[in-house]
Amino acid sequence: MSIIAREIKLPVLNCDSCGACCMEQGTPPGYAIFASPLVAEQEKQQYPDYAIYRDMPEGLRVELRAYYAAALAGRTPWRDDPKNPQPCLWFDAEMRRCRHYEHRPDICREFEIGSKECLAWRQRYNAE
Repeated sequence: MSIIAREIKLPVLNCDSCGACCMEQGTPPGYAIFASPLVAEQEKQQYPDYAIYRDMPEGLRVELRAYYAAALAGRTPWRDDPKNPQPCLWFDAEMRRCRHYEHRPDICREFEIGSKECLAWRQRYNAE
């Protein structure tokens, strides 16, 4: 009697060792507005992620402002080659996770694990 081996796909239940959705972000999505000196503080407060940005450690805000300034000046890899987008600034490629997970924006918090989009990112970056 022969045994036929089949691969069974298990549902995706967490983000552990994945990070596929972080591979083309450049920075945490939605935070650029807060680093802009051209946008009034009162206007910034209208955005849902304002409290997260405001309450994160100053060092993280400094890091983001420096990245956005470099991007505007054309000094980031993403700006140099838009066909080769870069992973999120906060992505730890070795551990395949966010270095500042507790300070991630709402869009990252709301991304549905195991959704059609999640599975597409995982397939694109071989994180299955």
